[in-house]
Amino acid sequence: MFKKTGLIICIGLYTCLFLSSCEDKNKLPNPKIVLGNAKISGRVIGYEPENSAEPSPVTLYVPCPVSAKIFNYQGTLNDDGCFAFDIPIETTPTLGAISFDSLFLSCFVTLVDGKETKINITLSDEEYNIDAKPCLFPDDFYHIDSVRGEMWRYHAEQMKPINRDSVKKFIDNPVSYLPYAFKYRLGSRLAFAEKDSGMSERGKAYLIHEFKSQFIQDFLNYPQVMSQLYQMTGKKEDTFRINIKQPDKSYYVFMKHFDLNSPLNLYGPYYSSIQTILEDPTLDIPKIGDHRINVWLADVKFILSELVGFDEGIFYDMLVSNAYVKQFEDDCMPLSEKQKENINFYFKGNEIEKILLRKNEDIKKWAEKKGVPIINETPAAAPGKLIDAIVAKYKGKVVLVDFWATWCGPCLNAMKEMRKIKPQLIDRDVVFIYLTNPSSPDKLWNSMINGIGDEHYYLNGEEWESIMDHFGFSGIPSYVIYDKAGNMKEKFTDYPGNEKMREKVEELLKK
Repeated sequence: MFKKTGLIICIGLYTCLFLSSCEDKNKLPNPKIVLGNAKISGRVIGYEPENSAEPSPVTLYVPCPVSAKIFNYQGTLNDDGCFAFDIPIETTPTLGAISFDSLFLSCFVTLVDGKETKINITLSDEEYNIDAKPCLFPDDFYHIDSVRGEMWRYHAEQMKPINRDSVKKFIDNPVSYLPYAFKYRLGSRLAFAEKDSGMSERGKAYLIHEFKSQFIQDFLNYPQVMSQLYQMTGKKEDTFRINIKQPDKSYYVFMKHFDLNSPLNLYGPYYSSIQTILEDPTLDIPKIGDHRINVWLADVKFILSELVGFDEGIFYDMLVSNAYVKQFEDDCMPLSEKQKENINFYFKGNEIEKILLRKNEDIKKWAEKKGVPIINETPAAAPGKLIDAIVAKYKGKVVLVDFWATWCGPCLNAMKEMRKIKPQLIDRDVVFIYLTNPSSPDKLWNSMINGIGDEHYYLNGEEWESIMDHFGFSGIPSYVIYDKAGNMKEKFTDYPGNEKMREKVEELLKK
């Protein structure tokens, strides 16, 4: 039984295929890559809609490691409490999550190719009862999330305080950051997972994997992490005065500690970190282009094999798929005929090839609509008037301003999600403006905007801070929407979803 506190409950739903007597129940099963399809359905027993005219939204989040993103699918909780999804998946099993907004409840769910996952949730006064059988973590069903919460408290207690002098040492010598990070930032999490918390060995294995998958991005995003630590240990206004350089190659030995070749990394968004590896200026991995995959991989292995500790395996297959996905996402460029030949020669018609070809069809449709990005000079204006000067250029049109950065995962995910609705708006009186700052490396920014199109401004640190403070924003992605007369009508942080975003824009287009 669970109290209604907005908790996240981990529910693993498996068929007998994954809970057979020959399987070691102390170990997580290895997912397999598939161009698959799964169903999930269920009912919330005792559900009483607050407003029958507006069905309660249900969102299913599905990580797709070959496509290097988490897709979300919108559904509704009907008056009788029923819900259902029929969605594509890229691994079997896939560990996703389903969220019920009106219940303040989110559940991790396991989806299996060709199978239907079923959940029954019974509401009773201030508590929940969830029936989900069979279960990936049967011994941990009722307390895996409370253990996760206890971990964060334990981590906070074990965390060694850090000061500005220590951060400066890390910035001067990036390798010196690794012992601190492994011992105090990642180490406390792993130590807690290994403790006798009442969890099964399988549950512990999942948490260890989860903690590592969350933390590898910290190491890969070294300049951003140092900037955050520098800001935390001093005054906010001096953050942009520090010159944080990209670490040299010796820093990247940390990758040996993350078992990047394990199939378990197909759970969740772990392999999305590969995008960061492909973009890293120190590693300087070339674009895949029309190169034969084996030839391209030879260059990649020369750069990476000593750093990751191996030169064969699924990690390199995922690097290949992510290299093509990066072309899709950054340049909005479909596969050339030569690239299709190369993919077929290397993958020989396997599931990764099938997924890439499906992704290619999607990007072809978007490429037909996307325009060439326009890079604008930032207008000269007083600090409090800069955004007005930018928007004034587009009077007579509805203006949507997007605050983003090249390193901001939620920003990029929102942009990719918006591709589903932008073709319906792009030929109308709507302008999309994208603002970023020096935390986005200019070379990477210039490359990434090719996949976005529309209007772009690269602000300096003071200009960015001025506009962020003007709107009271403390994080990104953030958005501001103006009507055709240049009047601000909406401002908000975090992407609200395609339907809500389209509604906000459509309402102003009617006026």
